[in-house]
Amino acid sequence: MQATKLREEVSALKAQLKKGRAYENMVNKAVPQNVRDGFMDCDKDGSGDIDAKELKKALAKIGLKGDTSQAQTVIAKFDKSGNGELNLVDFQNLVQELQSMSSMGMLGAKAPAPAPARSGGLGGYYQGR
Repeated sequence: MQATKLREEVSALKAQLKKGRAYENMVNKAVPQNVRDGFMDCDKDGSGDIDAKELKKALAKIGLKGDTSQAQTVIAKFDKSGNGELNLVDFQNLVQELQSMSSMGMLGAKAPAPAPARSGGLGGYYQGR
């Protein structure tokens, strides 16, 4: 009796996991490849999220220098889940804001020109103008 119930629970959990993966794959495919590549470049520990130290290094590579506390402030603005890190969708929103600020001339002379993909940091994924 307990074995049957346990099998049913395992089956239900597998179905939920499969549904979650399908949703995650759908979201990931909706994010442009260049943003996904930038995210993977920034996520040095491979956790699937970008923490303040990783973000600080990535922003420094595009000329936006700051400390870890400032990176945490940026994360707080874009982190919709509230876990203190950026997931792929949060990262995409950050990249879009950086692109918008750059196009309005708000990032100054330090803003990078469009870079070839895979240049490190936000590189070609944030294409400052």
